[in-house]
Amino acid sequence: MNTSQVTIYNKEQQVNKLRKINILLDGKYCCAIANGATHSVALPPGAHILEAKIDWCGSAPVSFEIKNGQQINMALSCNYQPKTNLLSKLHPIIFFGGLLLNLYFKSAVLLWSVLGFSFIYQLMEAYKRSGKGMLYYLTIGRKKYLKLEALPAFDIQ
Repeated sequence: MNTSQVTIYNKEQQVNKLRKINILLDGKYCCAIANGATHSVALPPGAHILEAKIDWCGSAPVSFEIKNGQQINMALSCNYQPKTNLLSKLHPIIFFGGLLLNLYFKSAVLLWSVLGFSFIYQLMEAYKRSGKGMLYYLTIGRKKYLKLEALPAFDIQ
């Protein structure tokens, strides 16, 4: 009887709170884990690769070797942690409000002003975080948006 298993703990966070994160085991869909939830999967002994994905962002693949009767624990979290200040709360309102005003007034100047404000805001956030703002995680850092890390393994009794 195969009693090896991997357990994935999805840390409770504000980011992705209403969404499930897809787990890929050996390149194939395994399950979807909600915010703050845990999921266990029975595995055959041997080498495996675990990866987390949400939309086109995800985590780096984690390789691990599992023995018969062993349980491996993985912690899943999001690397992006937005800072809440007044401008960060007003940014979506200004952005979408500006787009709606642009639809009403049909002004290219207004549209470019709203887009320019949004771009400058994103650059400011990236500078404050040493390049780790949301713009970073949606582009070149998309494989670093989520983090899977192994917790200490133990044998199943």
